[in-house]
Amino acid sequence: MSDVVGEDHKAFSDFMLGARYTWAMSERWGLTLRGDGSSGDTEGTWKSSAIAQYRAGNGVWLFGYRYLDVELKADGANIHLTMSGPEIGIGLRY
Repeated sequence: MSDVVGEDHKAFSDFMLGARYTWAMSERWGLTLRGDGSSGDTEGTWKSSAIAQYRAGNGVWLFGYRYLDVELKADGANIHLTMSGPEIGIGLRY
C-alpha cells in the first residue's frame, strides 16, 4: 500500500468482545455462528456472520453471510459504514 501526499492517517483502538459457536449437524454439514462488538476510540462496531460448511473429500465448502457495522468520528465528521453480503469459499485439508 502506498501513501498519498497530503493524506492524513487516523488510527482507532477499541476493546472487543466476541463469541463463536460451531455445531456439527451431521458427518458432512456444520454451522458456525459468530458475533462481536467493540467500543473505545470508535463510536461502536459490531459484526455477525453465519457460515455453513459442507465436507467433501479433502476440502470443505463454505457458504455464509456476513454483516459489519462501524461508526466513527474523525476530524468533526461522523462516518457510519455498513457492509454486508454473502461469502463463499473452500478450505483444504492436508
